[in-house]
Amino acid sequence: MPDSAAFAYPVKNAGYWITDTSHANIIIALKALKAFEKDDTAEMRKYYTDSLMAEFDGCTFLGPRSQYLTRVKMLRDSLKNLSIKLYDYQSVSSKDRKEAWVTIWTLRSFANSQGKLDSLEYVQDMQFKNGKIVKTGEYVRHLKNH
Repeated sequence: MPDSAAFAYPVKNAGYWITDTSHANIIIALKALKAFEKDDTAEMRKYYTDSLMAEFDGCTFLGPRSQYLTRVKMLRDSLKNLSIKLYDYQSVSSKDRKEAWVTIWTLRSFANSQGKLDSLEYVQDMQFKNGKIVKTGEYVRHLKNH
């Protein structure tokens, strides 16, 4: 790793994150995503803590899992024929193992409520505690020509 003095910005906690090679959190993250794709909130329930935080473009949710899943269901119901293509994933943990995160990159293709076909690229970060998702955030990139 280069000397942090060579960077244009100070680097706080350089080298703090290490790759998590267990794949346990990746498996959970991808199962939660597949349950979303299949519109199965009962299955999704298994992968989230009793209360959680979710951050999306323009809004933040902090509350019980049941309310979160109700909102997810409303969103999912607006996406007809959803298919998700996984681009990549990365699982990391802090060196002291107190924090664990998974990031997944996907392309989501669907028809909106008016039947118009669309695709969006997503980056989704998920923080894990005791094998469940405690925090999630999604960042969207709208594709051109759609």
